[in-house]
This record gives sequence, structure tokens and C-alpha cells, in this order.
Amino acid sequence: MRIFIILALAALLLGVWLLYPAPTARAAQPASSVAALFPDGLVDAQGQAVSTDVLKDKIVGVYFSAHWCPPCRQFSPLLVKFRDQHSSGFEIVFVSLDHSEKDQMAYMRKLEMKWPAVRYGSKPGEALVQRFRVQSIPTLVILAPDGKEITRDGRMDVMAHPDTALERWRTGSKTAAK
Repeated sequence: MRIFIILALAALLLGVWLLYPAPTARAAQPASSVAALFPDGLVDAQGQAVSTDVLKDKIVGVYFSAHWCPPCRQFSPLLVKFRDQHSSGFEIVFVSLDHSEKDQMAYMRKLEMKWPAVRYGSKPGEALVQRFRVQSIPTLVILAPDGKEITRDGRMDVMAHPDTALERWRTGSKTAAK
């Protein structure tokens, strides 16, 4: 029985290693606008197209997560609440690392994620994982409306400072623009 557990853990570690390649030395380049990061557009929890116009003039959190991930299942409800309270100036774009499109959509519907997502398994989604050097999930990267990175610690900001996180990001956005 122990050998099966060891083999299962080894397979899991190999899968994580393959899914999350080592970061490259090249720094992420800012986009001219946050919408430029999503060239194939976005979808909602029913798989219907969503215009990137929903991101215009907003602070955007790019959320890397999956339903199979226990820490993601703990953080996602907090993020749903945070986003819903701040939706006038903040939006999430979900990048699913689930096992299938069906799992992605079920996760979005179950937690009532009202935010858009990149299409499951898309090249833009894979490019975002590489661009932001995502090594573990959940990861929440916060971007200014022009696409410049504000922080990769959005998760910690939401968990530790939910009442002030958005204002801190706005301040960081103005500093980054100078």
C-alpha cells in the first residue's frame, strides 16, 4: 500500500513540475493596456463571449486557480466577496488550471464567479502563466489599467487587508505610471 502512495505522490509532483516550468530570466513586459493580455477575448461561466471592455479603466486581478486545489477552494470565496464589493473599480480575470473546461465552468458556477475567464487551455492562458511566472496556485496578480504589474501578492493583500487593498493598488498604479 505504501508503494502506491509513494508512486501517486511522485506522479503528482511530476505533474506539478511539468505544469509549472521554471521561471525565465526575462522580466515581464507591460502591455499597452490590460485588455491586450487577452487577445482571444474572455468568456463567462456559461462559455459565452465577454468583451474586454469590462476591464476598461479598472484595476485587474489575474487569478490563477483550480477547483482541485484545496488552498484555492479556501481563497476563492474570499475573492468572490472582495470582487463583488469592489466591482465598480476592480475586476478579476480567471485563468483556470483545472483538468478540463467542464471543471473550470463548474467551479465558476459553483462559487458564483461573476468575473470573466480566458478560455480553458488557450494559448493566451498558457502565456499568462509564463509571463507572470506562476509557480503555485492560488496566485492573484494585480495589474493597473495600462497592464503594468502592481503586485503578485494580491492574494495576501485580499486576505490581510481587504478594507484597504484596492486603495493601495490604486496608489501603486499611480506610482507605476510615473
